[in-house]
Amino acid sequence: MEEENIAEEDMESLSSSSEDENDKETEQRASELEEQLSHNVYLYDAHVEIVGLYRKIGDLNSMRAAYERFHKYFPLTPKLWLEWIHDEIKIANSTVEKDNILHLFDKAVEDYHSVQLWQEYAQFAMGSSNIDQVRSILERGLNSAGLHVSQGSLLWDTLREFEMAHLALAQANTDEFSVQLQRLAEVYRRQLSVPLLGMENTYKEWEDFIQSLPDDHGIDVKQVEWGYRKAQQLLESYKPYEESLTFANGEKELYNIYIDYINFVKDPSLKIVLYERAVSALCLNALLWENYCYYTLALGELAIKVSERALRNCPWSVAIWTARLRILEKLQKAKQDLTECFEEAIKSVSQLETLDLWLTYMEYIKRTSNDMVLLDKLCLQAKQQLQPDQKSKMLRFLARIHARNEDMTASRKLWSEIMANAANKSSAYTWIEYLEMEKRVGESKHIRQLYQRAISNCKDWQHYFVDEWIMYEREVGSIEDVLKCIKKCKEMVKYNVEDVASQSNDSKRKFSDNDEKHNHTKRHKTNNPSPQKESNQTDRSLDENRKRSVKIKNAPTNVDHEKTVFLSNFISKITESVLKEMFPNAKEITIPSDRKGNSRCYAYVEFETVDEAREALKKDRLPINGRPLYVSKCQKDRAQRQTFKYSINYEANKLFVKGLPIHFNKEAVEEIFKPYKAVDVRLVTKLNGQPRGLAYVDFATDEDAELALKNTDQMVIGENKIIVAISSPPDKREKPSVEQKPHPVRNSKTKLEIPFLPRALQVKQSEPREAPNISKTNDDFRKMLL
Repeated sequence: MEEENIAEEDMESLSSSSEDENDKETEQRASELEEQLSHNVYLYDAHVEIVGLYRKIGDLNSMRAAYERFHKYFPLTPKLWLEWIHDEIKIANSTVEKDNILHLFDKAVEDYHSVQLWQEYAQFAMGSSNIDQVRSILERGLNSAGLHVSQGSLLWDTLREFEMAHLALAQANTDEFSVQLQRLAEVYRRQLSVPLLGMENTYKEWEDFIQSLPDDHGIDVKQVEWGYRKAQQLLESYKPYEESLTFANGEKELYNIYIDYINFVKDPSLKIVLYERAVSALCLNALLWENYCYYTLALGELAIKVSERALRNCPWSVAIWTARLRILEKLQKAKQDLTECFEEAIKSVSQLETLDLWLTYMEYIKRTSNDMVLLDKLCLQAKQQLQPDQKSKMLRFLARIHARNEDMTASRKLWSEIMANAANKSSAYTWIEYLEMEKRVGESKHIRQLYQRAISNCKDWQHYFVDEWIMYEREVGSIEDVLKCIKKCKEMVKYNVEDVASQSNDSKRKFSDNDEKHNHTKRHKTNNPSPQKESNQTDRSLDENRKRSVKIKNAPTNVDHEKTVFLSNFISKITESVLKEMFPNAKEITIPSDRKGNSRCYAYVEFETVDEAREALKKDRLPINGRPLYVSKCQKDRAQRQTFKYSINYEANKLFVKGLPIHFNKEAVEEIFKPYKAVDVRLVTKLNGQPRGLAYVDFATDEDAELALKNTDQMVIGENKIIVAISSPPDKREKPSVEQKPHPVRNSKTKLEIPFLPRALQVKQSEPREAPNISKTNDDFRKMLL
């Protein structure tokens, strides 16, 4: 016996020593995590782990502190809240401790709307609070999640069982019993009027309940049945979405189902419940939170609470911070509140993405005070953080405000800074915007100077600016101004004049060649025994001279197809040097040209190794001068080479826009469709990069595209009216077969066969000849005379 006791003591000592070692390892790990969190409190996984460690070793005070710190920086999931609350319930004995648990429940249901949390909250309150407090908690829970189609019945059943228990305690045939009976019947009526899964079981319980009552119960049964039938119809329309949510694969599919579900329902309260379900399942989806914020914008203070929760989940999202600023402005909050929100936003997001925040805050200042000194100060601060292209947009916005306030000196100063950027200086869209502003409030002297600068700097758009300048002078200038404009344009666009002259010389040369040929035929045979040969030699010599003046590049013949890629879909002004910047390790780049020396808009790029060629294929669809560059393998058979083609299928989430102003760039089109959540915009351009006034606009969902279609079709922009339609490009027309081609109509008579008769006496073959020996009636002669 003594040996057995000694063995048991040894086992206990061994187990206790192993537990001590585990506790030491746990405490050491907790210390490491505390050190990490002291440097960065936004380590979510570290918070989760350290809370679990303190729960494991039973350190209650450290666990509470860890939970409080965790909740300060992040919303806690329903699972984390219930773990914390259950640990507190185990040791709660006093009234103060129980009140603290109720307080924890209040904070828990604010983070995420959870049916399970509300149910646990109500059940705990039943054992620690009075009847009115329990009813209040249950009503709050029903307002929050009572419309949850798949789980809402749990809360309704809890309330109904609670009222049923109090009815059982009441004495029959008393006022208390009658009041409680009506209260319970009202709970049945409310529950059966809500479309919930499993509501047919509740209806059976209702029928059993009514049958158990005496005939004079005084309850309106028909009203309950009417609400139940109506709720059943709604439930049938919701069931497909609920089933889809059950079997959804991945967050993307889940998001799309929730969005479709939200757009389908009509009840605003149910929309909010669906948004709450969605953000609970996809708490890190910034787009979902943004949509939720804007939906609640018309609901007052609820929008502020939703935006606060959205930022606790996605503090990095510029779109949510922007929505928050607009919500505060819409609800007319104090300027200090917006300023604090803006400053906190600038600290929370990436410095590369702050442009929208600066613009949103500056537009708020413009709308509320129009304090130009403050706007200039904000612009200076923003320029220290923004990228060059972002600075330009900021300066353009501020220049517009100065121009609207008729301070053209400040506006032109900003435009000088904008044009100091090389990219802006060569951008036709930027010059067009500058000119439009000057036309509205500027002077003719400045406008003429701008046209000249635009012609000098935008080589590909010279003809456009020349035409626009001449049109402007026709509109506002005198005859002297028009003549000066034409003269100046001819001097500035020399290459165009030279092209016209060369074309004229070519035509003269052809004409002289024809005369020479004609003269050769008239010469006597003795002087020129072979005039045809001499003419042919002259033609060949002229062709050879033209070929020598134009450098023609053909496709390479000896191509290593494994080390070569084929490029297409770029504009004609793209040169080999531009492609060399995109493919710096290219061994040789060849852009074939036509007989006039113009680019054929495709190229062959050869590399030293096969790996380099494969790496180049990754640049497929990379935009170059506004067009996606198509990079594919160089196939031996040309028919197998892929060419760039956009989809010609029906795309319900893409719109086709026609009739845009010719000077509109991508940003201008984005501004039109930004309120309707446009995802991407693609301008349709010519081979030389000039826009056609057409665009394709992509949306995340079909519903967004349909909403944009309804609100933008036939929209008037300046002097243009745009036409918007769902994208469904037609197939290219097939060439008619040989049988379908109409045969050319030839004259059946040669010139020698045509008789020398007046046309009036010639008999037309198309008219049918009258049959001979048929006498005419009086009516026939009357028609001839008429």
